[in-house]
Amino acid sequence: MRKRYESQADRDKEKQVSSVLETLWNCQLIKMPVSYNLDYLALRNGQPVAAVEMRHRSNKINKYPTFMFGLSKILNAVKFRVALNVPCFLVVVFTDATAYVDLSEKPDSVKEGGRTDRNDGADIEPVAHYRINQLTLINGLQTTIKTKD
Repeated sequence: MRKRYESQADRDKEKQVSSVLETLWNCQLIKMPVSYNLDYLALRNGQPVAAVEMRHRSNKINKYPTFMFGLSKILNAVKFRVALNVPCFLVVVFTDATAYVDLSEKPDSVKEGGRTDRNDGADIEPVAHYRINQLTLINGLQTTIKTKD
């Protein structure tokens, strides 16, 4: 099994974001087991309405021209979309903004990439690059999320 790099602080921040999204999107976000390879299933009136993957970045939204995301996660999103006929959203919390993209949207490019700072060969994989202007800002969310400075 692959090592997980998620800290308790990451989980706490994710819980804060999911609570706000539940209100903004009028849904209940159910945390999915790791084996599902996506973070949440969104329910409204007990019915699935979306799947959600969440990412946190320690940079401002416009620091890079694209947001990089593992292609394997997109393939998992396709499975959810086909099986449940619901969209799958990637929510990205930057230091200055929170935004999302529907993973059915075609990425700008797909290249080999990933993290090199952890000395973990599994971090290098095919990654999709979404242009920052492909992301939709979630207004008002950033001021609600508590972050360490």
